[in-house]
Amino acid sequence: MPNTTFMESGTDATQDFTFWSSTTGTISSATDQSYTGPRSIKLSTGSPAVQGTFARSGVLADAGRRISFRLRFDRLPNGSVQLFQNLTSADAAVHTIWLDQFGLLQNVPLGATAVNGTTLLAANTWYRITLSYTITSTTSFRFELYINGIFENSATAGTLTRTGTSNLRLIVTTLAGADF
Repeated sequence: MPNTTFMESGTDATQDFTFWSSTTGTISSATDQSYTGPRSIKLSTGSPAVQGTFARSGVLADAGRRISFRLRFDRLPNGSVQLFQNLTSADAAVHTIWLDQFGLLQNVPLGATAVNGTTLLAANTWYRITLSYTITSTTSFRFELYINGIFENSATAGTLTRTGTSNLRLIVTTLAGADF
């Protein structure tokens, strides 16, 4: 039987970040934009721009996971910005999903070959982003990216910088610009 961890969507039940291990930056349990319930997690760079993150420790493993989250942004970022990271227990990145200034996602296994998306994402639209992955070794891995349940791309080539996924982080960096 697969190991399943459900995490609260959008802080609907608790209206806080009880299910998350850590948060930094301008993050709120917001009611102005939600997808299924009355709330969503709002992550902003603020002004002046600062990095914002929320993370959960100990929920990932190299044996494989499927992670889904809803994404909505009010404008495209000023430059390519990290949205999601698979991390080791020491918070060193193994894999990252980026959003570029044109609205394309990039599937980036650190040290290995990144794969650019082809589906343009538009501002003020909800998307379901899914990452399915397995890591057998630094040279045997697969990171599959889906948008709204439709296969976008797969990163499988090259040599990973590290393995040992444990933590996940949703992130928006200062590269997005102020008030992203």
